[in-house]
Amino acid sequence: MIILLLCRSATAEGQSRLDTLVLDSIKIAPKSKFISKWVKVGIQSIQKHPPDTTAKIGYKSEGAFNKAKGKVIRKIIVKRIGFEQTVADTNSRLVYWGTKVLNDLHTKTKEWVIRQNLFIHEGDTVEPYKLADNERLLRNLTFIQDAKIYVRSFMSMPDTVDLIVVTRDLFSITGGLGIGSTTNADAQLADVNFLGMGQRVEVDGLYDKDRHPNTGFQVFYKKYNAFGSFVDATVGYTLINPNGYDKKKEETAYYLQLSRPLISPNAKLAGGLTLSHRYTNNSYPKRTDTMFYHYAGNVYDGWAGYNFAAEKLEAHDIRDRKFIAFRYAQNYYSQVPYQVGDRYDLIFNDAQLALGAITFFRQDFYKTNYIYGFGTTEDIPYGYRLTATTGWYKQLNLSRPYLGINAIRFIITNHEDFARYYLKAGAFYDNGKLTDAGVMAGASIFSHLLEWNGYKMRQYVAASYTHLFDIITNEPLRIDNIYGLPYFTYAYLNGYERLSLSSESMVFLRRKLLGFSFAPFADANFSLLTPNNVLIDKADIYTGIGGGIRARNENLVFGTLELKGIYFPRKVDGAPTFKVMFTSNLRYRYNSNYVSAPDIIRYNLDDIE
Repeated sequence: MIILLLCRSATAEGQSRLDTLVLDSIKIAPKSKFISKWVKVGIQSIQKHPPDTTAKIGYKSEGAFNKAKGKVIRKIIVKRIGFEQTVADTNSRLVYWGTKVLNDLHTKTKEWVIRQNLFIHEGDTVEPYKLADNERLLRNLTFIQDAKIYVRSFMSMPDTVDLIVVTRDLFSITGGLGIGSTTNADAQLADVNFLGMGQRVEVDGLYDKDRHPNTGFQVFYKKYNAFGSFVDATVGYTLINPNGYDKKKEETAYYLQLSRPLISPNAKLAGGLTLSHRYTNNSYPKRTDTMFYHYAGNVYDGWAGYNFAAEKLEAHDIRDRKFIAFRYAQNYYSQVPYQVGDRYDLIFNDAQLALGAITFFRQDFYKTNYIYGFGTTEDIPYGYRLTATTGWYKQLNLSRPYLGINAIRFIITNHEDFARYYLKAGAFYDNGKLTDAGVMAGASIFSHLLEWNGYKMRQYVAASYTHLFDIITNEPLRIDNIYGLPYFTYAYLNGYERLSLSSESMVFLRRKLLGFSFAPFADANFSLLTPNNVLIDKADIYTGIGGGIRARNENLVFGTLELKGIYFPRKVDGAPTFKVMFTSNLRYRYNSNYVSAPDIIRYNLDDIE
């Protein structure tokens, strides 16, 4: 019952009180002497959800502020609502035991934390794009479930407005328990908004009978927007980091990370710094020495960029931007695994890079929902981004100049289909020729929200093609990733040419259980993979056909839960034909970053968004 009270959703919009519960055609009076309070709450948790007003949003994010354009901001009022309210209708309240318990256990985000995340100020004039950018920044904070900025006008002062910033927290305490077998388990406990001060504290623990010692832990602390600088600072220490070879949890590491994203198209600066030291000890003594990779090393990685177009602050409606960035990074090993020695290896070689990049971009956003979420506001980008990267890269004893191009286009059609098209290519120059060259092109699309008999549905389709040329140090193409067959865990298939197609159908159910919304889905993935100098029509084809159900409580900070079964018709030695998986804490969200650190293009990693 405690679980029911904690997980019961408080997002039923348009229902301000619970005078009467309706379950199909049966009415149950709240004061019925035949039904206890607890049975009533249980029925509430599975009742049909009230009319969904959030599903009706679908508009450009700046549109809500156009009428107030040019007016002076007299006052900014911050309103932090509880779990019984929604940002879409703060007058609507859903008060019952569950929301009371959540409110009692949760510490609201401090008002000063919200204000630190505002780059709009009293005395400024209303600029619709700027307000929309700030609203989205608040909504993307890890500990915020939703945020909305309201404009309040005055008849007596037609040129003046107040802004009311409404935020609704996520329940910040989260954790997890994973049991791999009777001999190993891991647990996690975290508060992503400790004391309501925009800071994360996390402790993870591990037990493994085959490990020596049997237990291990890791801790880390993160402060979001430290001192109002928009720099996120993280420090951590771990004894159970997965090692770089077989992912056994035996790497010791301590690290410091600083990160400042480009918080809006009008911000000037972005950058980051990572410092870390890591090493391994053999914590699994039953394996042979050849299977243990002993290494120790340091990482120094820093980058910074400047948004030149941001100097035109008086013209916020001009959204085309030019961003220039530089990066220097060094991955240094004081102890290299003897199994690697002097051969090329992407993980265990010493490496240095010095890269510069120029990015031309225009990225605006469209408000909608039921893309990755289950009804809360989502910000979908539209616009373009074109990045040219050049510089110098050294791996082991091979030093070469590099050039890469990464282009992406986000489109929203008149029917509210969301599409993206991308092209990326890169190559090194060595001894008069291009080496480690590659090209990738692809597209994906989410259909508009389909509705049938009260159910909401979306269709997702994606396709990509990749070809590598003259590989020296780059890793070959694989299909155990987003560009092939997700959840296909056999990593030893590789090639030089890959053609992939995927499709997924999702249905969002109307009913809730214990505050969780549910979305059954079915998907299919196809991949062609060819070895070197083999034509694509002679390629091996691999298929994955699956389906399952996802669940999410939008009040809670942990991600989506997924139960999925997948059938791989083609048998591969060492890989299962059928898999059933339960995955927790999935993070689905469009990446809202405008720019990123200059980097070498990787063809097995999803860095498109």
